[in-house]
Amino acid sequence: MARLRSEKGQKQKSNAPRKDQNQSASKPKSSQSKDTPTSSKTSKPAANTIQLDASPLWYENAPPLPPIDASATVTPQKLTSLLERATSLHADAVNAFQSTSTVTSSSSDYSFLQSILQTGTLSDRLSALTLLVQSSPLHNTKALDVLKGMAERGKGKSGREESLKALRCIVDWWVGGGAPNRKLKYFRDQPLAHPSVEDRHLVVWYFEDWLKKYFFSVLQILEVLSADPLPYVRTQALSLTFALLKEKPEQEHNLLRLLVNKLGDSEKSVCSRASYHILQLLQVHPSMKAVIIREVTSLILRPSMSTPATTAPPTQNTHIRFNEDGSTSKPKPQPKVKAKVDPDAKKHTNEHARYYATITLNQIMFLPNEKDVAIQVIDVYFRLFEDILGEGKAVDENEDACSETSQPSDKPRSKRKGKEIVGEGGFTEVEDAHSKLVSAILTGVNRALPFAKLGAADSR
Repeated sequence: MARLRSEKGQKQKSNAPRKDQNQSASKPKSSQSKDTPTSSKTSKPAANTIQLDASPLWYENAPPLPPIDASATVTPQKLTSLLERATSLHADAVNAFQSTSTVTSSSSDYSFLQSILQTGTLSDRLSALTLLVQSSPLHNTKALDVLKGMAERGKGKSGREESLKALRCIVDWWVGGGAPNRKLKYFRDQPLAHPSVEDRHLVVWYFEDWLKKYFFSVLQILEVLSADPLPYVRTQALSLTFALLKEKPEQEHNLLRLLVNKLGDSEKSVCSRASYHILQLLQVHPSMKAVIIREVTSLILRPSMSTPATTAPPTQNTHIRFNEDGSTSKPKPQPKVKAKVDPDAKKHTNEHARYYATITLNQIMFLPNEKDVAIQVIDVYFRLFEDILGEGKAVDENEDACSETSQPSDKPRSKRKGKEIVGEGGFTEVEDAHSKLVSAILTGVNRALPFAKLGAADSR
């Protein structure tokens, strides 16, 4: 019995290591069988889609490329293929972001957001869309399109408030970090032939191209609102234009033209607000003095033609059509019609533009090294003097011609209609329509003349 017990104990001891070996041999197989499917599942999305970080600063998702000596260009066929690849990669990235955000976020929050976008009030829908855009604009292009659609619907009376609020949301996002502190580039202008270009760069460049076209369409909506019949809407559009021009350089030429053009608005309050915004812009960007003076000069010395800044209220809905390169589209040629020029009509057309442009120019502060800019402003003043004298001469000739054809009367006729003002010394001064403009011009000449440092060589 003792022998049998000892033999059974030895058999159990000898079988124990075999069981341990079998268990240890079976464990790696099970772990391998469990690991292989997970690795294959995780490798598929990495091969098909690009994992881009959800960041409000979308332009920092792609690493900067190292500089190269020669920049090679790509062929049109290569450009088309790269653009198609970037489009598909961006669509895959958007779908992957939406699926991951739906899974990670709670279902209640997601359903609440969707209900707000569908049945919420105007303020709630704008807030929800703004939050989506601010979280990751690269992955929420649909939200940006919805905001632009809300801004475009504001063409009637009931839609002006919605349009202004939607534009305000877009502008606040744009100046708050939605766009980089540089001008955006089209996809074709990017260094596509760089040897270090990755799919991540293609996606970011595709979105930048889309965003540049998107901003131009928003600018067109803003330009339509700046010619609205209501002065309040024009004032709000003017404030949005100034905010865009002050913070970001994108489309700055068109924005500046839109801002300067409102100096000749039919409403005096809008003209005054435009002058205030231009002077505020010069405080932030003093290097823009020459550019602003050139735009103001092109406005006040423009040939007599109807523009949105200078037209009368019945025709102020017409607006300037500008292209993406900043150049205004030329009007279609019309047949020439011989008509008599009415000096009063010309005066009514350019009155606000010339006066508010002059009081804007005479408030510009010059530096000692800005001689050329001061000479440029003085030249504008003297050209305005020539226009005023030419108009006065035309008015006198028109009155003389009318007096010859009319019947003679015993009452003496004054050459000009004006308001007589008696000074302290007893002198009588006739205040005509150009007295304020002439006073503003003389003030500007006195302020700019010390900085111009005119000599014999500068006389013309």
